[in-house]
Amino acid sequence: MAPPSSSPQYPPPHYPHPLVCADMGNSAIKLALYQPNHGIVATTSMAHRNLLEDPDHLPWPQWASPPTTSHPWLALASVTNAAQTQSWKEAICERYGIARDSCHTVTPYGHPLVTLHPYNPAQLGADRFANLLTAITCRPNQPTIICDVGTATTIDWIDDDGQFLGGVILPGPMTLSAGLQQATARLPRVSIQWQTQFPGDSTQHCIQAGLSTGYVGMVEANLARGPFAINPNHPLILTGGGSEKLHQLLQAAGSELLPHIHMAPNWTIEGIIADCMAMHRPLPSAMSAATSGASS
Repeated sequence: MAPPSSSPQYPPPHYPHPLVCADMGNSAIKLALYQPNHGIVATTSMAHRNLLEDPDHLPWPQWASPPTTSHPWLALASVTNAAQTQSWKEAICERYGIARDSCHTVTPYGHPLVTLHPYNPAQLGADRFANLLTAITCRPNQPTIICDVGTATTIDWIDDDGQFLGGVILPGPMTLSAGLQQATARLPRVSIQWQTQFPGDSTQHCIQAGLSTGYVGMVEANLARGPFAINPNHPLILTGGGSEKLHQLLQAAGSELLPHIHMAPNWTIEGIIADCMAMHRPLPSAMSAATSGASS
């Protein structure tokens, strides 16, 4: 079966409540606005430091039209610290007029759609859990591999019964560069670029050659060890703020993964919306079908 469409398949655009969705990562937040009869209408990303340094000039996304049917909800998944999460939550609620009792937080405990056992839910980040939800709602009864690239890179596997098989966590591309710079006295921090000249002929090119080749190698090696192989029926879903960078590196390296990659920038956001819908209203037919498949 072909990979999911690049246009959002889920949530259905007729869901009655406007939602402000927040994917709070380690170093940045992605905001998306979901509007009834429109779907996801706007997205933006902001570094956490922006909230402290210039809170009056944040690039807030705008509604397609002012919500009229009901007040918006906030649906969030956070892997940052509690203080940072609360600061963003307060700022978002103030910006969009969201009541304190209209906030939904994604947690992996007791969810009707995903089977985590024997994986400990306390060890699973909310963003990774949201990614699993999107896999079940967009690709029901199909094995899926999700690579989420950010400060960290995560790769997760879910089978055709909705069973989470586990995953791996490795550094994101800029984390590799930052770690090398911080642990040495004179090496600079550089952006990771594929070097056609190999080995490098300067300190910067040597770092770029080593990190880009090493990062691509880490991703490919971990995928090769996975519980099932990437192929046309098991595409590699690429998402996260660094997914374009990884895709560029794989292209430059001529990776064999390229024909099976599906770029999905809103994958985590769609899972956040799916979780809010599942926990705050009866399951839509698409999700009910997924639940039946997951419990069989």
